[in-house]
Amino acid sequence: MQVKASTATGIKKLANVGFPLDPQLTRSLSPDLIIVANADEQLYASIAGIAPTLTFDSFAPLDSRMRILGQGLGKPREAEAWLAAFHAKNAAMWQRLYSDILRPGETASALLYDHGNPLFAMGMSIALSTADGL
Repeated sequence: MQVKASTATGIKKLANVGFPLDPQLTRSLSPDLIIVANADEQLYASIAGIAPTLTFDSFAPLDSRMRILGQGLGKPREAEAWLAAFHAKNAAMWQRLYSDILRPGETASALLYDHGNPLFAMGMSIALSTADGL
């Protein structure tokens, strides 16, 4: 996880605070805001006193995560606009996939590494699961 302090002209300070986040290193950077994609109460308790802290469950649905970020950052309209644009692009992608690429009976899957560690498999049902046996 990286923390950056920025100014209107660019990045002032950039540091790798580890994954999972290192509270001591994070404190040493004196951040203005901490955003953590983790609903762990113990982690929150260890960092909430450093700076205002916004947390969300990284496994929650996208709409929920974006709305939490939008509210926390005071940008709810921007979050809703981003979601509307995303859903339009997503619908267009699925339309193209079903009309131009997949043949009847075929499916699609995506494999990805989360933070370069566990392998996740996502399929047509939008289910997310680890593929530990691979």
